Amino acid sequence: MYDVVQGKKIPNMEKKRWQKLGVAFVQDGKVTGIKLDALPIPDEKGEVWLSLFEKKPREEMTNYPSSQQRTSEILDDEIPI
Repeated sequence: MYDVVQGKKIPNMEKKRWQKLGVAFVQDGKVTGIKLDALPIPDEKGEVWLSLFEKKPREEMTNYPSSQQRTSEILDDEIPI
């Protein structure tokens, strides 16, 4: 499987920000299907460019805490009554 991503230019920045939009399924070296979870946004020229990146194992995706981790941290706080 591959991640389907769209690069977005950030003003005053050299690097692009990559937004994951879905997954692509590969069988026998060929893309057999694409599932989008979000719609791509056209660029200033009205074009939509998507890229495929190899899907990373879950243990490698540790840049940000998951929403469940953040929620549990909030719920662990004491609430003054």
